[in-house]
Amino acid sequence: QSIKSVIFGDKVQHIPNHLCAYLAGLTEIHIPKSVMTIGDDAFKGCDNLKSLYCYATTPPTILGYTAIPTTISNVYVPYACVEDYKTQWSSLADKIVGYDFE
Repeated sequence: QSIKSVIFGDKVQHIPNHLCAYLAGLTEIHIPKSVMTIGDDAFKGCDNLKSLYCYATTPPTILGYTAIPTTISNVYVPYACVEDYKTQWSSLADKIVGYDFE
């Protein structure tokens, strides 16, 4: 049985390097407001990843070019922060969508 969804706790501030790398069944990730950095290759090789929900109003710093696969379908972020995410997460800009987390 494979892991399909990862929901990080509200107190997590850093997602470590390689934490979820190569989880082939992973389709969805939820990153809380508290996360400030996403480690290098954190989700590398998660080729079936469809959705990333990032609740942070300030885009977390991505440490490395392969932390989040560019094959992802959608990156959902707070509506008011879409442009900040598109600027800071430029390699994923065309995947970033505003979302109402309330």
